Amino acid sequence: MKKLCIFIYSLGGGGAEKAALELAIGLQNSYDVKIMLFSDVVKYELPASIDYEILDEFDFYSNPIKKLLKLPLLAYKYANFCKKNSIDISLSFLSRPNIISILSKFFGNQTKIIISEHSTPSYYYGSSLPETILKKMLENLYPKADKIIAVSKGTKDDLVTAFNVPESKITILHNPIDIERIKKMAKEHVDFDFDGFIFITCGRLIESKNTAMLIRAFAKASLQNTKLLILGEGEDRESLEKLSKAVGVDKSVYFIGFTQNPYAYMNKADCFVFGSKLEALPTVLIEALSCNLPIISTDCPSGPDEILCGTDFAFENGIKTAKYGILTELDNEDAFCLAMKTIFTDETLRQKYKKNSSIRAMDFEKTKIFENYKAYLN
Repeated sequence: MKKLCIFIYSLGGGGAEKAALELAIGLQNSYDVKIMLFSDVVKYELPASIDYEILDEFDFYSNPIKKLLKLPLLAYKYANFCKKNSIDISLSFLSRPNIISILSKFFGNQTKIIISEHSTPSYYYGSSLPETILKKMLENLYPKADKIIAVSKGTKDDLVTAFNVPESKITILHNPIDIERIKKMAKEHVDFDFDGFIFITCGRLIESKNTAMLIRAFAKASLQNTKLLILGEGEDRESLEKLSKAVGVDKSVYFIGFTQNPYAYMNKADCFVFGSKLEALPTVLIEALSCNLPIISTDCPSGPDEILCGTDFAFENGIKTAKYGILTELDNEDAFCLAMKTIFTDETLRQKYKKNSSIRAMDFEKTKIFENYKAYLN
């Protein structure tokens, strides 16, 4: 049995982390799977059959230049790990693990290096010196990977156009979604008063997720007997709580925090809302579809359009009423407010989206994705 190492920052609460763990579990009957992390942060339940190691305690908040200078040392350590454990295939997630995996080749690592990109890097990185250096590293190193996985067409297009990565090296493989598990967990009881119409969102409370825009749009919509549930933790929580009070909706906005079972909340909600400025293929939208939820999402680069559209739809008043959900222009608070009013008042549209949601979710069902990965890795 070939040895596969899945390499990622941590198993914290992000979509890429969840996808990495799902793959580790789904591929363990075909590969001897190990997980390599930077941090001993494991928020998801890890089966006893899956082993993980810490490459190096990585300070995510340290000086950016210091983090860049440390990359060769981490690559040296990773090369030694792969040699010592006779790793056949390295599958890394996100930019720094990707860079370290490729750099490890310069330290004699003979492992097949497959990297997976779960963002749109040209949008994600800014113009600061460390970010400029990192973008230049992506441009020079990514083509040296043996294979590259893009989680969406938008991600693939970004790598080709912005980083000159040969299109022939890139394959689009979606994240696996355990729909059966989601539906089972969705039936569990949660202690919350779900009276009224429930809008719900889920994700890290950081600037790029744009939860502030959701709160302002919710306040502006001023719909009777409605609640906005916010699942997740992050550095912006305190400022978001202050914002909800400032715009007068603190009695209707509920900060639930991180939960192992967001699906039990989604199952009781009426509409999933998503305000992100930047994604690749947001797993949480597919999970919301699995819970038969109508969705309102910003049309950010990239992913929401690929998940919700199906075919081309045109914007009207900042809104695109697509096949599997409503898309709004990026960071258009008024359009998002209008979309919330539309889904609140239009019962026929809600029922249409609830029916279509479960159909669309099956396109990302884990068994199909695992088979795609097995064929690709072999």
